[in-house]
Amino acid sequence: MTVNNSTPHRKNKTRGCSFRINEEWLNVLTEEADKQAISVNSLMNKILRQYSFQYRHMKRFGSVVLSRTLLTKIIDCCTESEIKEIAQFTGSIETKDALRTLGIHSTYDKVLEHLKSVGIFGGWFDFTQHTKDAGEYLHLRHEFGKKWSKFLAETISTVFKSILNTEIKIEVFDNYVTIQLPT
Repeated sequence: MTVNNSTPHRKNKTRGCSFRINEEWLNVLTEEADKQAISVNSLMNKILRQYSFQYRHMKRFGSVVLSRTLLTKIIDCCTESEIKEIAQFTGSIETKDALRTLGIHSTYDKVLEHLKSVGIFGGWFDFTQHTKDAGEYLHLRHEFGKKWSKFLAETISTVFKSILNTEIKIEVFDNYVTIQLPT
């Protein structure tokens, strides 16, 4: 069995650079790096990777940041049919727009990479990919409850249907979704 928990990034060469930084911000970075038991350099690379994949696009897509508690309360106010309708819109119209805006071709690998980065950097879910018994599986864990699992399942199912013209198998649980990808 193969497990891939890595964040979506290419293995590029690194290059040294130097820049000036406000001493107060450097102190914050140093404190946070110590908490995470990593170097300031590693922390900066994490921050820049997250900026590259998510934050630089937030204004373009009209994104907002919500606390987990607030998002859960909003989700709980929706009926299951409303969740399904929103998920179908997200999985087709929103995802197609995002891919085209970012210049990402709608290939199987690129769509999968996009979903993975949305999940990880958008805080939608933790992502694990498994290869087991000649099958490919995605396991998406989150803390938002069963309605969020249903939202994820419907969104991702719609992405595969509307963009890749492919059916997938999905199991929905309270705080995770398991997806069997086509072989």
